Amino acid sequence: GGLTGEEVAAGLDAAAGDDEDADAGAAEDEEYASLKTLWAQELLCPELMPRDDATLASQLELLRSQEDTIEDLQERVASGGGSGDATDPLLASLAAGIYKMESDRVRFLLADLTRTRLAKIENHALHNRELV
Repeated sequence: GGLTGEEVAAGLDAAAGDDEDADAGAAEDEEYASLKTLWAQELLCPELMPRDDATLASQLELLRSQEDTIEDLQERVASGGGSGDATDPLLASLAAGIYKMESDRVRFLLADLTRTRLAKIENHALHNRELV
């Protein structure tokens, strides 16, 4: 027979690891979701939306953190997993690639959000001047 729902849930709980890691991942997902919402609203709204400094700052900090992680993983790959490091170079390379894709995704949203905002400012310069 197959696994029961309780056995699957127990396996998923064991695979999830530390609750703190799961909470950190959930927080990152919420931050990314808020950035994605901010980006979509900016694209769809004909007027310039208010700037959300908290979301932008958290995403920039996350990008810096991911870049540091990528560098560490690439150093592990370059060292070949030697010097007593138990990390498999292939796993480190895979993880670095995944982190790179994630950072590229966030970087795209930030760049497109900025590009969209600048286009609105340039296209409606006279209107924005009257508001100031």
